Amino acid sequence: MADYAAVVSLINRLNSSIELVGRFSSECSAFLQDFKQSVCLLEAFLRDHPPLNKNDRKQIQVLAQKTENLIDSPTSDIYLGYRSRVYKMKKKFDRLTETKWQYECSTMCTSVFTAGHSLCSSTSRNTMPSETNLVGCDDDLIKIKEQLVGITYSLSIFSIVGMGGIGKTALTRAVYDDSYIEHYFYIRSWIAVSQGYEVRKMLLGILSSVSNSADELYRESNEQLAEQLYRRLKGRRYLIVLDDIWDIEAWNVIKRSFPDDNNGSRIIFTSRHTNIASHVNTRSLTHDMHLLNMDQSIKLLSLKVLGTESFPLELENVGIQIAGKCQGLPLAIIVVAGILVKMNKTAESWEDVAKSVGSFQNNGSSEEWLDVLSLSYNYLPQHLKPCFLYIGAFPKNDEISVPRIIRLLVAEGFLLVFEGKTMEEVAEEYLEDLISRSLLMATKRGYDGRVIKCNMHDLLRDISIRESERENFLHVNVSPGVPYSVSRRFFCQDIDPDDDKYLPESASIHSFLGFGRVRTLINFSLMLRVLDLSFQPFNRFPVQILYSKFLRYLAIASFSELPPSLSQLCHLQTLVRHCHEERLVLPVSIWEMKQLRHLHFKKSCSLLFPEARGLQEIQLYLPNLQTLSNLSFGSCFEEILTRLPNLKKLGLREEEGERLSDEKLLYHLNNLKFLPSLETLKCFFTKQRPLPMPDAFPLNLKQLTLRGCRRSWKEMLILSALPKLEVLKLKDCAFIGSEWELMEEQVFCQLKAMVIDIADLEQWEACSSHFPNLQFLVLKYCKHLKEIPIGIGDINTLQLIELWACSSSANDSAERIQEEQQNSGNDGLTIKIHRIPNDEWHTNRLCSSSAENSEGEI
Repeated sequence: MADYAAVVSLINRLNSSIELVGRFSSECSAFLQDFKQSVCLLEAFLRDHPPLNKNDRKQIQVLAQKTENLIDSPTSDIYLGYRSRVYKMKKKFDRLTETKWQYECSTMCTSVFTAGHSLCSSTSRNTMPSETNLVGCDDDLIKIKEQLVGITYSLSIFSIVGMGGIGKTALTRAVYDDSYIEHYFYIRSWIAVSQGYEVRKMLLGILSSVSNSADELYRESNEQLAEQLYRRLKGRRYLIVLDDIWDIEAWNVIKRSFPDDNNGSRIIFTSRHTNIASHVNTRSLTHDMHLLNMDQSIKLLSLKVLGTESFPLELENVGIQIAGKCQGLPLAIIVVAGILVKMNKTAESWEDVAKSVGSFQNNGSSEEWLDVLSLSYNYLPQHLKPCFLYIGAFPKNDEISVPRIIRLLVAEGFLLVFEGKTMEEVAEEYLEDLISRSLLMATKRGYDGRVIKCNMHDLLRDISIRESERENFLHVNVSPGVPYSVSRRFFCQDIDPDDDKYLPESASIHSFLGFGRVRTLINFSLMLRVLDLSFQPFNRFPVQILYSKFLRYLAIASFSELPPSLSQLCHLQTLVRHCHEERLVLPVSIWEMKQLRHLHFKKSCSLLFPEARGLQEIQLYLPNLQTLSNLSFGSCFEEILTRLPNLKKLGLREEEGERLSDEKLLYHLNNLKFLPSLETLKCFFTKQRPLPMPDAFPLNLKQLTLRGCRRSWKEMLILSALPKLEVLKLKDCAFIGSEWELMEEQVFCQLKAMVIDIADLEQWEACSSHFPNLQFLVLKYCKHLKEIPIGIGDINTLQLIELWACSSSANDSAERIQEEQQNSGNDGLTIKIHRIPNDEWHTNRLCSSSAENSEGEI
């Protein structure tokens, strides 16, 4: 697999070099194009016929990496032997294709270059017919719910125990998300503890759901966090889930933060170790998970592959055989189902899988389980394997930001892109394919159905790390005691200053991702491509990074300014600053960085346009920039926006120091029409501000978020005129006034989701014709709203009405709407009501606002 990833990365690098070298020499460009075709031949073979010989794989990997390093030589070296050195590499690739693979490579060559070819075609054709199903757990679910709300008022602890992959987390999640449980407990919090637990991370994880400001919390000591958690929980009925506890010490260090007020509060543990439950509390209740029986195994496998509870006659024998070999472990069944769902539904195809699954002893060892789960990796197409291994290197049980993963995959060069799709689109398809194979879990999706957060089961992560080390693909350092293995990619959570021997050699490293404080900084490699130091603060931008001239991805916790010499990083695609410090002024030289695709800053940034001096001869535009957050309103000049032709996502943020008049602000907002590709727009205001007319908004705008502009509800007429608007979020009193009556011509034609978050609205009059395609309606902190218009329930497409901390009369109206729809035969409408006590309203409102832009995402 590492050989395939290296070859694809080389192809992407050749693509960039062909474009760059073409400016200096058409002859050299043609030579590189010819070279690329040789490499594409090899890629085509590896994709479907990976060499079995380990030496062959290593030879290909090393050759591809050396060639990519050579191609990364400065452009000025083209006429100083550049071609002759690359020619030697080309001859080596030619010799590879002249071996026993030559015929097969040649027959695949045509398909590689045909229009419309997609490596991800299977994603749309074959998907899991159902989401994760709890099979054989109905009685367990009822029993646990009854115990949670039982007559015992003292603080009770429940332990759900069982081996890895048996369904502990799935069962607990079903309990946690139950509508009655959610209503019964005032406070609910879920924290993944894991094997290498961190006290601070546990405290922050629980506090983030009950406190108001993440930034303030991060400045407090562990003792202060523990005390604050106790005060936040005091007097309130709470449910805390501590998922995947390995060590009793993890409980001992935080148990004093959970008050016992005899009000029915509960704590749930999940663990693989039964002895932990007995050590926690002699009065604690323990629920032991059991393996599925044969009938349950068959039912789960059939549900996941076919969407039915049994197999058709032609697949019955082999289906039963496969289910039996999984020995009742739900995760093994689901993972094998992920293989079957991508195959032809024939007995012959399934028999190959049955043979691969092998058989267990009566009580299979953990290694045997891992061997079965490893089939999911072995059956993966070559193009998905690097992505699976890369995602598996992220910290265990952490929810992973999908936009972040996509940008990293693009920077790593794993994606083979064909005409008609961007690299980001291909990466998203790869992730959806992994989800459809049950190798990733989509933990959060947007209203448009796209994945926002994902994670990986810890057993699958163990397989990923094992395969990564075996393939020498990447190294994961989870503690100072794990020595570094020679690899181009290095993931670490923590490094002690006395253990610098566990750091990689700077010359060998191409990717460095830190998930904690790296207390001994690495020497930045000249060949570095990816550098993520999101948890490492700097007083100023570390200029030594500029020596890594081939850097494509850079994320740093903090810096006050960017040097003009930043443009030396001419390959940079993504730049992220993770801090809430003062506004950042981007250097004028940023216009020279043609490869930029994503710029993310938590605070606003100013983008300046040069007044022609030293950059007169350079074409000043950023052709690849897709995402920019958060830009100051004062930077929205026509001269700037017209030079961002492919910008798709834009965040605008008003700062107190900007002091733009309403007239000046409108001038800048009217320039948004010069962004023809813009699909997502967020505008954050600090006071009452005017909105532009409909023709000022980009024609292709699909998602719009407005915060704090305090406009009259009558001005919603402006937004109803946006022809392609699908998602509308109105936050922090974006619109004010006690009444909102929609006029007949006020129709949101394409709107699918609407969120109203904090409003003083009391009377809302509307009917189904105003929102003909609405699917999701979410109301948050609308304390004065008397009722939801009854006509909203008549919208044929409506799937969900969700209310957070709204008035009791609004809650009642939602339930009446659901009752009327059910009486009419419509059982497809879901109502979710989240009741929050009055004393918690302000805290949760601030928490919601703080979390909205916690990652600088748009």
